[in-house]
Amino acid sequence: MYVPERSSSTPVADFTCCCGEKRRACGGSEIAALTAHAGAHRETCEAIEPRPCEHCGIATRLLSNGQNGYPAHKECRETWETQKPEIRRREKAAERIKKIEKQWYKSQMLREQLTRDGYAPDVIAALISGGALPDPEVEVEDDE
Repeated sequence: MYVPERSSSTPVADFTCCCGEKRRACGGSEIAALTAHAGAHRETCEAIEPRPCEHCGIATRLLSNGQNGYPAHKECRETWETQKPEIRRREKAAERIKKIEKQWYKSQMLREQLTRDGYAPDVIAALISGGALPDPEVEVEDDE
């Protein structure tokens, strides 16, 4: 949905979908109807690729009504919102820890593979950390 800036007192909204459907609404009641249509259209539009729900993991075309815009079923989002904030915070923290553990595991697997392939330890460390190797052409001065 896009609401262009207008100097007139009547609000105007445009709806454009990636499938090519375009609609325009003028006035508050028409804009409300267009907003409802956009939400219903999103559920069934074949041009929108379904993505996993951030709560249950089942593919959906719906978006959460939160600020993040992640994919989420309405029921999943409502259930999540009824939980106490402390529980939600702990769940998010657990998800972050899982991501870090997965990243660590991948880096360990890469380290083992590079070691088997015969790479030098400093090259392996640079590849895994994303850092750069020192330039061999530059002379390093020793501090005494």
